[in-house]
Amino acid sequence: MKKPKIAVFAALAVAGIVTPVCIQHQEQVKLRSENDVLRQWAEQVAPLEAENARLAKIIAELPRQTAARDDSSNEVLRLRGEVARLREDSRELARLKAAGTAPTPAVDNSFDAAAQNLAMRAAQLRDRLEHAPQMKIPEMQFLTERDWLNAGGSVKQLENDDDYYRALGSLRSRAKGVFGGMMQKAVRQYVEANGGTLPTEMTQLQPYMDPPADPALLDRYGLVASGTLGDAQRGKTIITEKAPPLDNEFDSHFEFSLNSSYSHTVNKNGDALEAAAVAYAHANKGLLPFEPSQITPYLKEPMDPGVVQDFLSHRLPRPTSVDQSKPIK
Repeated sequence: MKKPKIAVFAALAVAGIVTPVCIQHQEQVKLRSENDVLRQWAEQVAPLEAENARLAKIIAELPRQTAARDDSSNEVLRLRGEVARLREDSRELARLKAAGTAPTPAVDNSFDAAAQNLAMRAAQLRDRLEHAPQMKIPEMQFLTERDWLNAGGSVKQLENDDDYYRALGSLRSRAKGVFGGMMQKAVRQYVEANGGTLPTEMTQLQPYMDPPADPALLDRYGLVASGTLGDAQRGKTIITEKAPPLDNEFDSHFEFSLNSSYSHTVNKNGDALEAAAVAYAHANKGLLPFEPSQITPYLKEPMDPGVVQDFLSHRLPRPTSVDQSKPIK
């Protein structure tokens, strides 16, 4: 009887020990599982808490930003303008990059040579005028660099006096044309400001000249029309050049209507020689002169023998009768 009792007590003792251990193990497993759940939940909640804090901060600052909005309106506009400028710069940069990738035309060195030649001629003309200021006219102050280059290109070469005189004559003609355009514009403005009435004196154009012109320069021209604008709109000459030519062979005379201009070459030497040749022909049964000594007595003013010979050799018609000669201008 003692042995069975001992076995029962032993079994109960073991059961008393094993049961709490099993319960403790189950509790640990449960806690571990709950910890895993809590950790996952914390990982999910943390970003939400951060976003909640950010939104709360924005909401807290919103009234202050709203109050300051009016004060910063100019700054906003400035920034918008800066953004627009940057966008435009970006477009321009893209355009330039695109253009840079385009094929580049082959360089033609002949253009460089021609440009250098024109520049050299323009410099020669300026140098010539520095040594011959009597060949200048005040209208030249309105010439551009392009005008000087064009004058240099108006002759094949600049090797003798005739070449220079011809090029300088072209330069003076251009200067008169430029100044004439300024006077035409001044006339139109004067007419508009004075009820359609044309000016009666050149000084009346002075307030309308742009750029301003010296009164002495305006005095080189004269008004030859009067009345109303209607009288001047049919191509009638309004302004004519009064100043005498500087060159007896390579100069020009200008006339201006309201919107157009007219010019003709002034050749005092040629006119004088033609008149002398006609006088010689009348005195010699219609025959034209061929030697300078034949025409010299009929000239009203002395003339360079070289000019006379050139006229007789190249410009005088070859007929033998005055009736067949070149018409007198």
